[in-house]
Amino acid sequence: MGLGKTIQTIAFLLYLKEQGNVGPHLIVAPKSTLSNWESEFCRFAPCVPVHLVSGEDRAKARAAVQNLRAGVCVTNFEQVHRNEWFFQTAWKVVVVDEGHRLKNPETVLHGAMTRLKCQMRLLLTGTPLQNGLNELWALLHYLLPDIFTCLMDFKAWFSTPFKSVGFNELTVHMDAEQEQRVIEKMHAMLAPFLLQRLKSEVLVDLPPKVEVTVRVPLSAWQRSAYKDLERRTIRLMSGSSSSSEVVNNALMHLRKIVLHPYLFQASYERNKDLYRVSGKAEVFDRMLGKLLAREHKVLVFSQFTTVLDVLQDLLEWRQIAYVRLDGSVSHEQRQKRVERFREDPTLMVFLLSARAGGLGLNLQVADTVVLFDLDWNPQNDRQAVARVHRVGQTHDVRVIRLVSDSAVERYMEKRCREKLDIERKIMGAGVFRKATGEQRRDILQEVFLSLREDEDDESAERALTTPAELNQLLARTSEELECFRALDRDMFQGDAESVCLVRHDRLMRESEVPIGFTTFTDE
Repeated sequence: MGLGKTIQTIAFLLYLKEQGNVGPHLIVAPKSTLSNWESEFCRFAPCVPVHLVSGEDRAKARAAVQNLRAGVCVTNFEQVHRNEWFFQTAWKVVVVDEGHRLKNPETVLHGAMTRLKCQMRLLLTGTPLQNGLNELWALLHYLLPDIFTCLMDFKAWFSTPFKSVGFNELTVHMDAEQEQRVIEKMHAMLAPFLLQRLKSEVLVDLPPKVEVTVRVPLSAWQRSAYKDLERRTIRLMSGSSSSSEVVNNALMHLRKIVLHPYLFQASYERNKDLYRVSGKAEVFDRMLGKLLAREHKVLVFSQFTTVLDVLQDLLEWRQIAYVRLDGSVSHEQRQKRVERFREDPTLMVFLLSARAGGLGLNLQVADTVVLFDLDWNPQNDRQAVARVHRVGQTHDVRVIRLVSDSAVERYMEKRCREKLDIERKIMGAGVFRKATGEQRRDILQEVFLSLREDEDDESAERALTTPAELNQLLARTSEELECFRALDRDMFQGDAESVCLVRHDRLMRESEVPIGFTTFTDE
């Protein structure tokens, strides 16, 4: 991610052109990256005709594709499975950008991409292994369906070393020697088909990236709503009629509660309560003042557009200039907003939804990434961070992950660590499959059990990030550290070392919690 896959692909197509293969070639990519592909061809390969198809004029696009005899057609995933005429062209090379989108062979997209006629398939991804071998097999099956024909055979091939010990993919625990055997088999199998580029090998001059986790308390409102939902959900789960939908909704509501109570409000006032009612919003507000004071450009990612709505209101109340990008923004507006953020030195904050803004954007002008909430798939967070920490970055990068003092986010954090560990070891024999309804109930029970254990543990309070510790995590230099400390002294009237956020009116008091607030109705 951020290592020049686009440029390397353009160089490869130029090499083919020198060999007499002028195309036509097809590049399929996320919609947010189309303009980048077009501009990079214009910059590095102006001799190659590029036809952009993004769905605005279908008749014109169809004529352009059907008459294409040379050059490159660049389009997004949705256009391929919506328009049959893509399947009528004999493409030379089909390039799939962010190729992990094909990790599920049962999707309409995977089926449509397989139907494209071509001589060669090239898949670009920074995250080929996300949740397990099933997804890796799906990518290899797309590239070489005659070789990687059957998922069961693929998984059995990796399980062979453990048959003598009664291999069970759900319970297997490998020692170092067994683990190394699997890794060696994986590398031997992938070597003919995979070209891997690591930042440590390619970008020796890339400035360092420091990832920090800031642990924040829940406000009194959030704690009250969390306990209320816990009580209601346990009652529903104890009944025999609790459906997967009910359990899923409860888990989603838990996630939203710890982000911001206003996600459940139809309307609210724009005032200081925008940060006082949420632990994450409070620390975000406090961090942003410090980062902007030192002229750091900041990307803020969230899984929820409703969270972006609240943060947008907070920025407007603070009179902080920003731009925003989510799935509702048109292709033309995306590029304009990216260019504004790059070129306007007074525009310091970019709000992005993880889905729309986490892929293919080049935003090296920023040097700070705030991950406001957690994703079940840690690779999505990696993709978001790669918008900043990539070729062309000249400053040290800070990645700030906000984690609330809640069982649901601690559980998500634990699961993400497990998935990253599996990717690091390359051994996940299908362990992370789609959870069943029973497994989802087990997840909720584990979350609630963890909550009760934390309530009995007096050390849980001490695990939160203090304002003094936050300054240490944010500061790049000693000068910045002193600046941040001075800002805290002004905010907390000199009491910046052992701060009670409630006492200093940064978080809501128990007496201010709205009466009758609820997020969840019994069914």
